[in-house]
Order: sequence, then structure tokens, then C-alpha cells
Amino acid sequence: MPTPDWRVTLANGRVADVEVTLAADEAELSFWAQMSEVTIDPESGMKRHKPKRWPDSRLCFEWHVWVSDHHPADNKKRPVKELVEALVNLLSSVETGGGTPAEMLVAANDQLVSAMLIINRPGFLESVARELAQQPGGLAHDDFEAQVVEGVRRQGHWYPESFWNPESAREVSVVKTPESVDSGLGAIIAHASTGDSSFGWLDPLLPTVRNCINRKAAKSQMENAPGAKWLAVMLEGSAGWQLADLLDAGSQVPSLSELADIEFGCFDQIWAIAKHPHIKSYVVLRLLGSGEGWHLKAVPRV
Repeated sequence: MPTPDWRVTLANGRVADVEVTLAADEAELSFWAQMSEVTIDPESGMKRHKPKRWPDSRLCFEWHVWVSDHHPADNKKRPVKELVEALVNLLSSVETGGGTPAEMLVAANDQLVSAMLIINRPGFLESVARELAQQPGGLAHDDFEAQVVEGVRRQGHWYPESFWNPESAREVSVVKTPESVDSGLGAIIAHASTGDSSFGWLDPLLPTVRNCINRKAAKSQMENAPGAKWLAVMLEGSAGWQLADLLDAGSQVPSLSELADIEFGCFDQIWAIAKHPHIKSYVVLRLLGSGEGWHLKAVPRV
């Protein structure tokens, strides 16, 4: 017989069965884990992400680069280490070319053009197709994407693997004039960002909560609940950040009328909960259902 995770007795004597689920963007968390160093603030106990340093003996400068991934799920099969290796090859080549640090900054960014910009250049795909058609075996349409990557590789692009999925490929740029260090002690300092966490008050918060409701309701674990039926959604990743953004907005928070459109399924209340990224507290969004509205507050974390 399916049972919920918790059964609690409220102060008024009512019983509430609580089902708990974790909503984590695993692809985004994986990207951050690869791209940053995690430290714990000794005073607050908060987790902090700082730029990761990738040393390489082929470099004689420290290069600060920004890696933006707007589509972590689409890129999860491409390890960050692969991208960094391609970057080292490019930047060591730029160093070999010489020039002032400012000139090297320009030279590097001139080559770090996004895959979509290159692929949209007039005649680009036609020229790749012509080159491929001249190769042994000709043009195999069932493997066109792989052949495009190979064609781009022959043209000297710094990271042809990004052409596997150019619309969602990670974007890279050098954000600071490189600093000279002793020979062989250079490094890439990687600053990471994921773009979808700031595109709106409730995106991707609402889709994440809806998916959790549908997934848990399908398991029918509340069929025999004698009282209230609650679902607690523990948020991580972009949705968790947005919940904190809502709390921090205070009086500036919008009406959030979209919350009224959430279908609760078999549940009476939905609790969306996330750790605040900057203060030692949980942010709790309580959706009451049946047109009763919502409550948003911070709860101290011990």
C-alpha cells in the first residue's frame, strides 16, 4: 500500500500527510560543480562558489574567461574539461603569436566567436558541404552534423564540438587583460554563469513545481490519507534562486497571478522550499489552493 513520507499532527489536532520531493536541475548543478570551487563561509555556514583555476604548463599568462551556459541540459554530455582543453590550445597559440596583453585579449576574443554566429555567416554551410563532398566517401547525409564538425575543425575553429548543437552551445569570452606569470605557471581562471535563472519571476520556478506535482500525483501515494494532503518541493538550481529573488523583492514583488493557475492534483497545499543563497535561512512559498492565495516568508536555518 503506497504511503506518504510524513504524517504530522497540527496544533489544532488535524492530521496532514506530507509528501516530499527534491527538484534539482542536475545538469545545471553538474555544470557548476565542474566550473567552480566551493567554499563554506565559516561565519554563516553558507556555501560559496568561486571561479575555478585551471593551471596548464603551456600557458605563461593568467586568463580570466567567462563561460555562459544557457542550456545545461543540452550540454550535459560535453564535459567542461573538454572545453577547457580547447581553450588552452587557443590561448597558448595566442601567446605564441605575441603582442601586448591588450592585443592578445583582442586576438583571443576574435576567435571565440559563438557557433551560431559562424554558422549563420552567408555561405558558411555551403562551403563546408562543398569541402566535405570532395572527401573520400562524399557527403553522407545521415551523418551531416558530424561532418560539419569535421569541416569546421579543418577550418581551424577553436572548439568545433560546439557545432554539434550550435543553438545551445556554451559561449566563452576573455573578460580581462591577461596577466604575465612565470613560464609554465599560467592558468585559465573560469567564471561561470547559467542564463536561465534571471529571465522572469516565475520561470523556471512554476514549470519545476508543476512537474513535481504531476510526478508525485501519478504515484497515488495519498490515496489513503485521512486528512490534509501536502506536497513539499525542495528546490535547487535556478528555481531555488528565483524563490529567493521573490523574497528579496519585498514590496516590489509583482502580483504573481500565475500562481492561481497551478493545478494541485490530489494535494490540498503545495510548499516550495529553497535555501537562500545569501543568508542563512530557508525561503518558503506556501500555496493554499482553492483561491486562498499564497504566503512567502523566510525561516531561520540552524
